Amino acid sequence: IVKAENEVEGIISRAQEEAERLHERMIEEGGEKAEKAKARIITMIILEGKKAVLGEKQKILNEVYAKVEERIRGLDDRGFKSLMKRLIMDGCREKEAEVIVGEGDKKRIDGKLVEEVNKALGKKCDVKLVDGKARIPDGFILRYGKMEVDNSLGSIVRSLKEETIDDVVKKLFR
Repeated sequence: IVKAENEVEGIISRAQEEAERLHERMIEEGGEKAEKAKARIITMIILEGKKAVLGEKQKILNEVYAKVEERIRGLDDRGFKSLMKRLIMDGCREKEAEVIVGEGDKKRIDGKLVEEVNKALGKKCDVKLVDGKARIPDGFILRYGKMEVDNSLGSIVRSLKEETIDDVVKKLFR
């Protein structure tokens, strides 16, 4: 009987030790799972925060370029014509080019402006004002051969944005 009692006590002792080890391992694994879950939640919160900040930055950039377009639209006739003249001259890549004016700027981009362009370009390029229907609301289309270049104000600002976005971001969001 003593031998059996000793054996039972040994079995119970080993079972208690095994139960204790199992308990500690479960607590450790649970703690690790909790830490991983916590880390995932923190990462998600950080990402959501960064996403919100990025969204606000994009909103600010859109507002900046909308203001640029607004300022171009608000130029007085002299400033607007100067800009359009420069765009036409910069766009002339062939011996002949045609300017098709958008509906909103038929009064500001006229024959006199095209004459000034031709005078400035000399024999480099002969620009003609075409009375056609432009598929743009404002600005002009410059056509040479089968090639057409959209110089609507929206297109001009998009091109400007592509060229300047890196510098603007650096200056706005240091």
